[in-house]
Amino acid sequence: VIASATVDPALPEQWEARLAEHGILLIDGPVSGGAKKAAEGQMTVMASGSAAAFAKARPVLDAIATKVGELGDAPGIGATVKVVHQ
Repeated sequence: VIASATVDPALPEQWEARLAEHGILLIDGPVSGGAKKAAEGQMTVMASGSAAAFAKARPVLDAIATKVGELGDAPGIGATVKVVHQ
């Protein structure tokens, strides 16, 4: 799962725990760029997640974004950076 919404940074940690119960990986990956860049596949993603999650999500991330910041492995880092960016 790639969570791309701008959310409270505490939420991705909760989501990751619930998803892990089902063997599902999470990328905390809010986006920036607006509608025009989204349509062109040129978003910026501020992402955090495990190496395994990044490996699985890389094809999707590369399709939607020209810039993917891999910010660490803890859920909530991407959301925190997005809040600061706002």
